[in-house]
Amino acid sequence: MPAGVGTSARLTPPSAGDGPKQLEYARALAQRGQLFAALIPAERAVKLEPQSAPAYLLAALISSNLGYNADALRFYRRSIQLDPSLLEAYQRMGDLQLGNGDTSGAEATFKMAMTRTPDTAGPRLSLARLYSETQQHSKLMDTLSPLLQSPAAPVAALYLAGKSCQTLGRTREAEDYLNRAIKARPDFADAYHALGSIHANEGRYSDGIPELEKAVAVQPDNPVFHYALGNALRSDTARPDHLSLARDAFEKALELDPTMTIAHYFYGLTLEETSEPEAALRELRHTLQLDPKFLSAGYRIGVIYRSIGNEKEGKRYLEQFGKAAKSEITQVHTNRRQDSFVDTAQAQYHRAMAYLKSGDRARAIAALKEALARDPSYGLARRQLGELGAGIP
Repeated sequence: MPAGVGTSARLTPPSAGDGPKQLEYARALAQRGQLFAALIPAERAVKLEPQSAPAYLLAALISSNLGYNADALRFYRRSIQLDPSLLEAYQRMGDLQLGNGDTSGAEATFKMAMTRTPDTAGPRLSLARLYSETQQHSKLMDTLSPLLQSPAAPVAALYLAGKSCQTLGRTREAEDYLNRAIKARPDFADAYHALGSIHANEGRYSDGIPELEKAVAVQPDNPVFHYALGNALRSDTARPDHLSLARDAFEKALELDPTMTIAHYFYGLTLEETSEPEAALRELRHTLQLDPKFLSAGYRIGVIYRSIGNEKEGKRYLEQFGKAAKSEITQVHTNRRQDSFVDTAQAQYHRAMAYLKSGDRARAIAALKEALARDPSYGLARRQLGELGAGIP
């Protein structure tokens, strides 16, 4: 909906029977942000001008912005019937359907638009974004293929392709698309973040950290970028100051978003590694307060308590962790013996698979990293992180 651009002068309502004037009046009110006032003349316009696609489109836009979604969908469909080339109607209707959770309806709408104008980038990008949100990455790549072959491919297409290739494990392709996106738009923070994550996931910290630092520089108010940088720095053991720098990055992330559970967890691990057990306990306990099912935080609390001589608390947390972890694993692996659980890299890996099955990507990442912390040579966990493209989320 256009931003309010009108003057403060009062608009004169047109005569009730003049359809074009009603449409003009509704548009003027909408541009001022007076949407409820605009809806009445917009509804009059579609009754007076039943063959006017622009009238139905405006009524749909206003209705959608006011939350009258059923009316908006009806108006959008009618505007498309009257003018099948009206791309904005397809776009807006598909977005509304997607927002309502009707992914199949949105997919059909975007496909109709793409069929109408196969050489136009907009419908393909809309459909690709839908496939990105629904984790259908192969379909995304097929949809974007005609755009990606162009030397002047849209930046959004390059970024979406890069992220999908990252998820599919096609990292060299992902890097190529992301580098092209950055070349076309040097201030694209998300592309720097994604590219840095790929490098860091593969242990190429000298390449990944500078890209993540660029993401932070371009968009310093994004807590996820600071968290990603902290995670990469924490893992870069070749740098003597890596833990100190990681702490700074995690602290900045949490200043920007104190509710970021995963950042509290890895900040706690960093504090543990820098010999500040009490501060680490604070962060890990807070992790559990934010998410009581974050089992790895409970495990680390138990280990820290034992390391500082509080055997009672350590035993309590470790027993709670063991019981919860066994229960979680047996929900997925029903043939696994109840008493066979040991907190090994393998157990952490199976826990991560359980999280993935339930759709909890963040905790899956944490469990996979715990697996590698217990056994850096555990290839299954390392491979799964690479497939997720999420070692540095």
